[in-house]
Amino acid sequence: MNKKKGISTIAIIMLIGVAMIAIGFTWFIISSLVLRQQEQRNENGINRLNVNETGILNGTVEEVWPERVGIYFASSDLPTTKSYEGYYINFPGSEEKDCLLIARYMFPVSGFNKGNIGFNFESSIKKGDKYLIWETLEQCQHSTT
Repeated sequence: MNKKKGISTIAIIMLIGVAMIAIGFTWFIISSLVLRQQEQRNENGINRLNVNETGILNGTVEEVWPERVGIYFASSDLPTTKSYEGYYINFPGSEEKDCLLIARYMFPVSGFNKGNIGFNFESSIKKGDKYLIWETLEQCQHSTT
């Protein structure tokens, strides 16, 4: 009789079993870390880990347009090498009380030194308002409490 050389069906089943155990263990570790992080939340439900109280970028609104609508603003404090599109922004001490999603981040055009931020809706921002940019909505909302 000729015996076939190679991996037997039992060996394949054992390898699949070991792989499933490894996947289950990895899932257990990840879910434990997520649960531990959720337990570290404070009474307001905000995770205080890695929340910088000053935001990742701050500056002053220098121009707003259209006037009284505030869909865009310009500031020479905005960097010209990194986009903050998809980040969140708030305006401490201003009429605008919400954390707004930065829908558009435009670098200065030739001859101008101000970056521009745009929203998908009207805002209450005004020239002279201070702003803070945040990486997440949770961090932005935490800064306003």
